[in-house]
Amino acid sequence: MKRKRRKTTIQTSLNNVWILSLTLSAILLAILRFVVFDRETSAKNMRRLDEYSAKANTVITSVLKDYHIQEEWISIQGDYVNVLIPNHFRFHYFFTDLSDSLHENKINVLNCSENMQAGTIQVELAKNDKVIKKILLTRSNNLPNIAGYAAIIIDDFGYAYTNTVKDFIFFPYPISLSIIPGLNATDKIKKQAELAQKEYLIHMPMEPLNEKINDHGYTILTDQTPGIVRLRIRSACSQLANAVGMNNHQGSKATADSHVMKLVMEELKFHGKFFVDSRTNSQSVALLVARELNLPATENDLFLDVENDKDYVLSRMEKLADIAVSRGKAIAIGHAKPNTLKALKIAMPRLESRGIRFVPISTLVLPYHSDSITR
Repeated sequence: MKRKRRKTTIQTSLNNVWILSLTLSAILLAILRFVVFDRETSAKNMRRLDEYSAKANTVITSVLKDYHIQEEWISIQGDYVNVLIPNHFRFHYFFTDLSDSLHENKINVLNCSENMQAGTIQVELAKNDKVIKKILLTRSNNLPNIAGYAAIIIDDFGYAYTNTVKDFIFFPYPISLSIIPGLNATDKIKKQAELAQKEYLIHMPMEPLNEKINDHGYTILTDQTPGIVRLRIRSACSQLANAVGMNNHQGSKATADSHVMKLVMEELKFHGKFFVDSRTNSQSVALLVARELNLPATENDLFLDVENDKDYVLSRMEKLADIAVSRGKAIAIGHAKPNTLKALKIAMPRLESRGIRFVPISTLVLPYHSDSITR
């Protein structure tokens, strides 16, 4: 009996050792798995943070480009982005656009602080409360405050004096009105524009190629005698005596006729007014004839509201800004429409914050202005 009990005790001890070994092995394996998993998770998180950091770089440079900050003003080194900005730079608009774009990429602004004395603004970007990017914007006196000049002409005034017309006349940004002579509301709109100190042009009706001609005594036609053409230009200049210049209403046929254009330009030169070719015809010779006669003249770069849609006009305003930046100046023509007005109210202050300087059309046409701002 004693031998059997001893054998059982030994077997029990062996079982306990085996169980202890298995337990220790399981614990060691769990620890090993935890360490490996933790390292893999940490490495994965680091990769994800690096990906978000790269996304942040893309967003930052894209928004800075929208604000016409040149590439050479931006320096990216690891998690730090150093940017030189002009003194005019309106940070509020930039910060709003940057925040919106970052939010779309699931990145948030953790902190923003300004040092007025140093002229710097620091912005910290984060993902899951971990800082992934620091932006330092430094104002510089050596950078140009203006990225480009733009002038907007609003056509087709004179038909009626509506609330929209009134809003255009008293619009707080520099736009130039273009008034058709001889219409029911021509005189009232002229007087209101002068009261508001708003620059205006004569929107001279001219013969189109394929559209109906509506001649109410002022339209310039290609088959008219020189005397009639001159008389009509003089009548328009008399009615709208304080107009700084003239641009064509329709006129795709008339502006391609060098004989007619010479008569028009000669009369404008006599009355001390410049000409803006609306460019309703790519074959127009108006600008060429004006330059031959040494008459101050320029041409339209784009129409804003071919589509009567606010978003379309906003997109065209962006195009106008691009032209202004690339060429130094740009000219656009819109019309007295509610959607155009709505778009201008949105676009002009925003583009101004990006360095676009809006000016009356005369600033870009008359030599004593344009020589100093043309690149």
